[in-house]
Amino acid sequence: MLFSLSQMKYFLYHWVSFPGLFPSSLSILTLMLLLAIGIALMFRGDYSWKAIFAILGAYFGFIFAHYISGIVGTSSFPSVLVYIIGAVIGAILMTFFVRIFLSLGFAYLSYMILQTVFPADFIVTVVIALLMFIMAYLLYNRIIIGIAGMIGAAAVWFSLISIGLPDLPAQIVAGILFVAGIYLQLSERKNAHRRGRPRYYDQDPGWYER
Repeated sequence: MLFSLSQMKYFLYHWVSFPGLFPSSLSILTLMLLLAIGIALMFRGDYSWKAIFAILGAYFGFIFAHYISGIVGTSSFPSVLVYIIGAVIGAILMTFFVRIFLSLGFAYLSYMILQTVFPADFIVTVVIALLMFIMAYLLYNRIIIGIAGMIGAAAVWFSLISIGLPDLPAQIVAGILFVAGIYLQLSERKNAHRRGRPRYYDQDPGWYER
């Protein structure tokens, strides 16, 4: 594997430890927060994914607004309002561009695979990559359910082994939660789609009783 479980564990350990930012006594709280985020990503992947990137966009928008206000100056305009506007714009832009970049990622991946298998058919690979971009953009909400679920499963697995659960049981728990979360979300989307369909007379035997 190009990215093994040990490498993932190493990466997550250094991300969660926050060296120099939080005292060691808060490490268990950090793991509990990571566990909660992982479960949210598995069971509410689309909402959690969008919320996380909206928060990140708001943070970067706030920082950018603070930087611009320091250079340009906001003596005639309330600084707090500038920060709020920057955060809102950052959240909107981040949510939009994540969808674009994810679709571009799928298009580029399909292009690289097809160029490796069929290197002579350049035009065909470009057209298929464009179609993949369109499909990924249209199916974005379904795609992020799977991606968020995998990220959430990794977060849950790491949290459980860091708390003290053996590696194999932690993998089994994360795997079961991943399957359950994906199934629940897809079932909810399917039921919501059915409820949104128009009901015709032949689909409702009791229409004539009303």
